Amino acid sequence: MVSCRPSLRYFSNDPKYKGKHLLTKQSVQGTKKLSEDELSSYFKQKSNRNILGFQIYLGFYYFGKSWYDTVALQKQYNHKEASFNRRIEKAKTEKRKNKLREKKNKKLSKSYKNITEGNWVMRTIGEAPVVFDSISTVESTRNIHRHLKSKGFLQNEVTWSVKYKKRKAKVTYHVSEKEPYTVRHIFYDIHDKRIDSLNTAHKGASDLNENVQYNEQHLSDERDRLFAILKDNGYYKISKQNIYYTLDSNLNAYQLDITLHIEKEDSSQFNVYRIDEVAFFAEVSQGKSMPDNYKEIHDGIITYQLYGRKYNTKILSRKIFLKEGDVYDQRKIESIQRRLGTLDMFRLVNIKPDVIKQDSANASTNALKIYIYTSPLKKYQLSQEYGLSVGQGYIPGPFVNVSFKARNVFKNFEIFETFVRYSLEGQASALNVNNVLTTQQFNSGITLTFPSLLFPGLRKKVERSAPRSRLLMGYGFIDRYEYRRTFVNTSLSYFFLGKNKFSQFGVTPIEMYVVNSNIKTDEFQNYLDTLRASGNNLYVTFRRSIVTNFNFYYAYNNFQFGTNKPSIFIKPYVEIGGNVPNMLSRYITHEPENKLFNLQYFQYVKFQLDLRGTRPLGKKHSVAAKFIAGYTRPYGTSGYKQNGSFILPYEKYFFAGGTSSIRAWQPRRLGPGSYKDTRNGYLFEQPGEVLLETSIEYRFKIYWFLEGAVFLDAGNVWALKDPTRPGSDFKYFESIRDIAVGTGYGVRLNFTFLIIRFDMGYRLLDPAEPIGQRYVLSQTITKSPTFNIGIGYPF
Repeated sequence: MVSCRPSLRYFSNDPKYKGKHLLTKQSVQGTKKLSEDELSSYFKQKSNRNILGFQIYLGFYYFGKSWYDTVALQKQYNHKEASFNRRIEKAKTEKRKNKLREKKNKKLSKSYKNITEGNWVMRTIGEAPVVFDSISTVESTRNIHRHLKSKGFLQNEVTWSVKYKKRKAKVTYHVSEKEPYTVRHIFYDIHDKRIDSLNTAHKGASDLNENVQYNEQHLSDERDRLFAILKDNGYYKISKQNIYYTLDSNLNAYQLDITLHIEKEDSSQFNVYRIDEVAFFAEVSQGKSMPDNYKEIHDGIITYQLYGRKYNTKILSRKIFLKEGDVYDQRKIESIQRRLGTLDMFRLVNIKPDVIKQDSANASTNALKIYIYTSPLKKYQLSQEYGLSVGQGYIPGPFVNVSFKARNVFKNFEIFETFVRYSLEGQASALNVNNVLTTQQFNSGITLTFPSLLFPGLRKKVERSAPRSRLLMGYGFIDRYEYRRTFVNTSLSYFFLGKNKFSQFGVTPIEMYVVNSNIKTDEFQNYLDTLRASGNNLYVTFRRSIVTNFNFYYAYNNFQFGTNKPSIFIKPYVEIGGNVPNMLSRYITHEPENKLFNLQYFQYVKFQLDLRGTRPLGKKHSVAAKFIAGYTRPYGTSGYKQNGSFILPYEKYFFAGGTSSIRAWQPRRLGPGSYKDTRNGYLFEQPGEVLLETSIEYRFKIYWFLEGAVFLDAGNVWALKDPTRPGSDFKYFESIRDIAVGTGYGVRLNFTFLIIRFDMGYRLLDPAEPIGQRYVLSQTITKSPTFNIGIGYPF
């Protein structure tokens, strides 16, 4: 009631705004090439928001103001200030006084905010009146005009008009874009021969081209490109102000010429600098006294000041890899910062070059000293995490994750870590999707990570990729209503940094699981026996088994937190399993039926490609998409058996459906192919050897932490050969008709540190139905949709 029409009456009766008008709407008319959403971001004022014409947020503001008393708040402020002053005066130690002063500033800052900006309801839920201001509107007009010019519409015209209705004002910006200008010629005005040759050598990487529409952003990108080239080739003192451009638009046919200039403000800016010395500080002392065992260690041109910390300087020198006489290279400096960061020893790594020699007439005397400041992390660290976990389950469940980490345990930057994770989750039964049962997961292990490659002969060759080696031993279990699977595992993994800051890759030469399965219900055992009788070998995956594999992955992710830029994620993954136990069984133990020490083993290959991307559409809208393709199959002694199906470890199959998959289907119930269990529908989990899955999602901000989304999901899993499930086999292009399509909408609660997601999925195309009857949206709408709860975005 407070939030509807009366809010305008409260504004009209507010003496503070007597004779003024509430800015309720701003719009752009006439734009053809650029979107209204793009131009609206240049409004100087943000109009009061409304829902269906009602100023709800303004209503909450006046609701909060109804008990807002500045006099009482000022008294509270004065009382808090006097109380803290007395406590500070009585404090006996300087340390206690500093803590009280810090607490005082925090409390008074909050009280002052209440006095000047209003109480919590007024500031957070409510929205203060936005009064129409003609001066701000003129500034908005100029902003839009400048933005249109930056996009190539140099002769654009922008005007504005306002309509008053009672105490409300609505502003319209009238835009005439006119014809856009195109770039005719690009010239470079560079007097320094070396810089000119560098530009010529790298010009192929430029996005600035002729015969395209003028865009000021391309000039900015070109300046950044040239600046980076110069920084990477010794020009330490160059700045972006030395790179500028001029336009000549006095041409016919809406064309212009661009001239990009590189000029120096003083002679030293075109000097080429070389590395002369390096100083490494193991701790930022901030005025603290030096320890008794303080000493300096020299290794080549590097001077180490370790402040009593026992670090292996040879390993540090391999990470820093700077030599006397090296030309200054900004990329190398950033790479050193990344490599020192991978050690997980330092909370802070800050690298600062400083000129120690300079002579424009003699290039060989221009020298830098590189200062590397670090702030160590704690040697021992105990971490505890608690929260909600949602995998393929219906109901979020609690999880706890506790880990202990010890750094530099053998004085060579090794890291020892032990961890325990336990979670509960409401998950659908493997036999009946309508039964939601508790699933327990437990995982524990110890790891030892080394800052180099544990492989003889290759250490020096890969050192610049900041290699790390990790040994792992673990134990865990998955306890479901139907079965319990326990395992012990061990692995050796190598991790490397890619050539750019967005990429990395990893290799695991050996990973081994010993798995024991215990069938807990007769119902599930009967299900496996039924499949076995019809030729399906799924029962084999529940034998006591040993699973070994070699795997490799590469990951590229250019997402940058806090920026509004397009991002892409790419991750190919390859896994080859079972070769080691196969050789041992064949040449040593001579056991039949794929057994080693009476444990079932599996030979298989697995490939997966994961592509994801997001693209902002303004500040409050974005589009996200993903594509996942997977293929796995047994080979060798685990290959296809006569009158049977392929044999794989259960965890190596692909599944479709669920909160982060095809959301119109229940978790792991979609497919395979057009197969449909006529007796049970989608009650059973449906594993497959081929996976195709894609999604596109439009995301938008509703208010504060509330976000919305509309999505379209498509995909399925297929079997390579399974006579027990008709229609499940993958037949290349013929299988396209078996792709399931779902659509829906969702609401997300984005608290920054946590995102809770609610999605409603509706089936659009159901491949389990006969051809010609697969469009089922009209039937799905009349029934209840598939409800999904998730933590984080689906992709």
